[in-house]
Amino acid sequence: MKTIKNLSFILLTAVFLYSCSKKAKPEDVATAFQTSFLKLDFDKASELGTDKTKEFMKTMKGFAMMMGEEKFKEEKAKAEKAKIEITGCKCEALDDNKHECTVSYKNEEGNEESSPVVLTKVDGKWLVDMSKEDAGMNAKENSENGDMENPDENIPEDGSDIDSSTSDASEMQSDSM
Repeated sequence: MKTIKNLSFILLTAVFLYSCSKKAKPEDVATAFQTSFLKLDFDKASELGTDKTKEFMKTMKGFAMMMGEEKFKEEKAKAEKAKIEITGCKCEALDDNKHECTVSYKNEEGNEESSPVVLTKVDGKWLVDMSKEDAGMNAKENSENGDMENPDENIPEDGSDIDSSTSDASEMQSDSM
């Protein structure tokens, strides 16, 4: 009987250690982050991020609180009750320590939407890496656009890419007077 107890204890310990040693995959972190973000749980979302993401979540919460604490609590309660269904998550390795995931979900109206989530491996742990500067842009766009540090550098000096509809609109306005 004592042998069975010892064997059970060893087995339970092994199972416990194995389950604790499992590390979250980028897909798991991206999905958990997106769910928290959509539910307006900025505190939980920031736990899944780098220091840069934590600052961004702090800013987002600050903006949300501008509507007033009671109104924010009401909106957060609505968001928490909203039926949002995560329908998928696809990740692409940009390098060994950086992945870009696209989290797909159905919003409350049932419309399919998706959001890019960039993750960085820090100390062996996947964390969301987002700031206000790159919110809404995926990592490929950031690298292609040189992180948007100087967006005017891509405009030709002769102004050839300026939309001519602006000048047409002002001409039509002066013609109608």
